[in-house]
Amino acid sequence: MAENTRPDSGEKVSFTAKNIFTVGGSLSGEASLSVAPDASDAAKKGPAGILLSLVQHTCVYEDFSIDGVQVTGSVVTGLRTSYPDGGWTGEGYEWGCLVNGDRYLAEISEKGDATTTEGKLKMIQGTGSLEGITGEGTYSNSPKPGEKTIVSVLSGWYCLPAAKSDVAVA
Repeated sequence: MAENTRPDSGEKVSFTAKNIFTVGGSLSGEASLSVAPDASDAAKKGPAGILLSLVQHTCVYEDFSIDGVQVTGSVVTGLRTSYPDGGWTGEGYEWGCLVNGDRYLAEISEKGDATTTEGKLKMIQGTGSLEGITGEGTYSNSPKPGEKTIVSVLSGWYCLPAAKSDVAVA
């Protein structure tokens, strides 16, 4: 039987991990809509040319575990707003999975351009051993033009409530 490594209730556990996203992977997709869909292509690229994209992609993790259990990967779904100057912002959710099948849900917000991305995540719920999880983190990456694999460095903390078997019975 595995040793209970769960931190004390309320203890913040720091982590650092790598999130790996493959551009154009088979499980990734994007649907875009111009704010002015009936405008000419020239107008779409001008000051009013804001592009909204529904984005979904999968990621894998290296060196990331929660309560001693490896995080295997995640599916991220969100809305990206791209601006004429090449910058963009995005908001959405990450549904992460651990090797034991437990999952967490995190809110994601990020901003970037062709050379860098900076983002934040906030863990809002979990299943199984992750029930009651909270946490926050930040991540960044600097993709090179044409690069097919983007590695983000993720740092943050998480907190789990006391395991049900650890709760004193009166």
